[in-house]
Amino acid sequence: MSQNPSEPYELPSGQQLLRLIQEKSDDIEKVVIPQSPGVLSFMGTPIASLEKYGMIIHMLQQRCLIGRPDAELILNDGILSRMGIRIELQG
Repeated sequence: MSQNPSEPYELPSGQQLLRLIQEKSDDIEKVVIPQSPGVLSFMGTPIASLEKYGMIIHMLQQRCLIGRPDAELILNDGILSRMGIRIELQG
């Protein structure tokens, strides 16, 4: 999963997503939940609209965009809290 950090990507859905988060937990710096529609930028360059995303996982070398239904699944499962991963609300 070596991606250019300026190119966010979507992770798989459902249980596959939860397993992937567990496997990559050491690489996760934080999780950001956008509170309003906006644009994700990298070094001042817009790269993705946040309207359909409910979560951004900030990993060491990349950003992963999570759709709203999967963001709910992750939050309701509690995996982030159990793993001690910081969650931020983005205004």
